[in-house]
Amino acid sequence: MKGKYIVGILCGCALFLMTGCGVRTEGKAPSENPVEDVSLEEDVQDESVEESEEDSAEAEDMNGEAMEDSAEADNMNRGSVEDPAKENNSNEELIEKPAVDNDFYEELIDAAERCIREEDYEAPEAYGFSVIICMGRNSETLGYRIEDIDGNGIEELIFGENWGEHTVIYDIYTIFEGELVHVLDGWDRNRYYLCENGMIANEGSGGAGRSHYGYFTFDGVELHLAEAVIYDGDKDRENPWFYSVESEYDAEYAEPISEERAAEIINQYVYCCRTFIPFVGDH
Repeated sequence: MKGKYIVGILCGCALFLMTGCGVRTEGKAPSENPVEDVSLEEDVQDESVEESEEDSAEAEDMNGEAMEDSAEADNMNRGSVEDPAKENNSNEELIEKPAVDNDFYEELIDAAERCIREEDYEAPEAYGFSVIICMGRNSETLGYRIEDIDGNGIEELIFGENWGEHTVIYDIYTIFEGELVHVLDGWDRNRYYLCENGMIANEGSGGAGRSHYGYFTFDGVELHLAEAVIYDGDKDRENPWFYSVESEYDAEYAEPISEERAAEIINQYVYCCRTFIPFVGDH
């Protein structure tokens, strides 16, 4: 009996141990090994980080390519703006411009300035300065300008001043075959004007009863009379107006015209206004 009792106790212990193990087995989570889960999550995080870094690198590459494309576009735009200038420069190089020795003009300008500023200075006679320059008249508008009057590519040196709305010309110089040419010489009672139609006008007076209005073309070297209106009261007090294409002053062989016709011819010529670099100012 005692042996049976001991055997019964042992069996009960064995059953208790088996029941406890079964409870622990059933309470265990059916998922995979937690260690393996953590490693998988870290792998997933590493892959997502790598993918985000790759995406960022790709984005930077795309931005870099976009910036390069923008730079190329800017260069193309600059090229499109600069190309016409290059073409113009190349075209200008093909055009042979006449040589102009501006040393002539510089000497004339210096001499004219000395006439205006220095009372005792006398300009060389070869310059042929107008009496207005030689007398040293101090005027704020009396000065010079350089301009291609006839459009032949050679610039002329002009001495003159402004009288109200009109520009009066006293001297014009040009260069012909390497030599200085004095085109015209004017003064108060023998005034020249540049006209809007390219002509050069001359107004002069020989006294109360005589005056003339001459209109000239300029061939780059000298003036040529196109037509003239002459007022000569000494010749004919009743009909003093005459028209000529032969002489600017002489009414001897000129055609008599009416005062209305004379005014019509004179009004065809509109005078230009020019700005001069003054001899007495700073420049």
